[in-house]
Amino acid sequence: MLVVCVLCLSGCSSNKDNSKTDNNESNNTSETVTVDENLIDVTITLPNDFFTTFDTTAEEYVAGMQDENHNFKNVVLNEDKSVSITMTKAEYRKMMSEMEEGMESSLQEIIDDENFTVKAIDHNKDFSEFNVTMSSNELGFADSFLVLSFAMLGGFYQMFDGNENPRVIVNFIGADGNVINTWNSTELEQ
Repeated sequence: MLVVCVLCLSGCSSNKDNSKTDNNESNNTSETVTVDENLIDVTITLPNDFFTTFDTTAEEYVAGMQDENHNFKNVVLNEDKSVSITMTKAEYRKMMSEMEEGMESSLQEIIDDENFTVKAIDHNKDFSEFNVTMSSNELGFADSFLVLSFAMLGGFYQMFDGNENPRVIVNFIGADGNVINTWNSTELEQ
């Protein structure tokens, strides 16, 4: 899913605009993805640590963006090695729509995977709550690890949606309709 998000950012559209690398443009020292939505555009700042997940560097990402066709207004390598990407609101909505499609595809893969006993997955609009319907009334060993997938998917989507403090709730529902188990990411903060 993380790869899908980076691909969304790097391949959001097909027209080339000006991309610039400017080490003095911004000094955002945040360690999380930040979204700054203005009247006509949106700026997403990806921390330097974000790129290590994909075995690349911020410099390589910016250089790659300069070689690709995209509709971003600006791609900036900041002093702290974070990357700020400015795009129109239309491009941002398109990116979020593509991210939602990727999320739905990932959820369907979980349902289709025979290693899990998942029959259906429902979620709210911002992917902060998942209701996972199981084919039995017990939570299997492999099924219990799904909370990590839901936490990653939901948290990642919420960060790109501008939520700086994402939270995820997962309700496992048995075949009889009763809740087997509930996992809440806020319990990890205590």
